[in-house]
Amino acid sequence: MSVDADEQAQVRSLSEHWRRRFLELDTVRSDIRRLAEANPALKSVGIDRELDKVNQVLEGWLRLAAHASHTRTIVDETNLERLRAEVEEGSSERQARLLEAEAALDAVESAEAQLGRVEDSLRSLRDRVVSMASPGSLDEALEELLRGMGAAERAARDLNALEPSAATRRARAATTAAAR
Repeated sequence: MSVDADEQAQVRSLSEHWRRRFLELDTVRSDIRRLAEANPALKSVGIDRELDKVNQVLEGWLRLAAHASHTRTIVDETNLERLRAEVEEGSSERQARLLEAEAALDAVESAEAQLGRVEDSLRSLRDRVVSMASPGSLDEALEELLRGMGAAERAARDLNALEPSAATRRARAATTAAAR
């Protein structure tokens, strides 16, 4: 299945690591469709509605991966050790920044773990779809995947809550520039 224009824009926003993971999942999506269509127990009924759920999962995965990739870049650019040292030296104004950075790190690691679980579930579904005995088993597996994607999207909301607003970022940048 080819990637549509919106997905292409999101894929381009990903780091190389996440882009490779998405492209692998896009192949898994195609494999699931091909194997489901080859399964005689699934072939006799219309399974397009169920297979659309795979697209929904991948769309959610891509949104979360784009956000996690962006947040990971910010977190990785933050020198946590230096912040910790400054706090230990008594810099109380750095305490809030340290807590914020540590919370962002926890949230991005949680989001990345959720993304990994969704990937594993998609691969597992690919491995099982050829032997599924009924459309109900496919639907059940896909509903479970959608629930997993819901957990991943909750992780995305946690990331959003931690990301400072544009106005806050500009104010911090101005304060930093003035302090130099």
